[in-house]
Amino acid sequence: NFIVITGDDWNTIMYNTMRKIGGVAAAYFILLIIIGRYAILSMLTAIVFEEVERDSIAVVKQGVRTTMLAVFKFERALMNAHYRFFFYKWYAYIHARKQESAGASKQSGVLGQVTLAAPPPPPKSRWRKFMDD
Repeated sequence: NFIVITGDDWNTIMYNTMRKIGGVAAAYFILLIIIGRYAILSMLTAIVFEEVERDSIAVVKQGVRTTMLAVFKFERALMNAHYRFFFYKWYAYIHARKQESAGASKQSGVLGQVTLAAPPPPPKSRWRKFMDD
């Protein structure tokens, strides 16, 4: 039957069968060829669609991985920029404090001394002076 469905010298087999059985064999072979080839075509189509679906799922997964990696890299770069910005602000603040203390120490005659004393209280506002009096 498989030889007939594939079409490999099927007519010789059909004529030999027709000689032994009669003309009914022709109808059998024609139906066998039509139904068999339809079944094989359906199986091949299913296999191709399954492979295409598997490949498309792999392509979608790869796209998602690539997108997630890009988002992760962007977030990491954004966080690095954020940290860098605040580090520079902190460094500028510390540098300014050192400059202030160096300026104060030059006035007092001591160079490079950093004190841990609390800063002096801010001057009183007019409202606070009024309320204290």
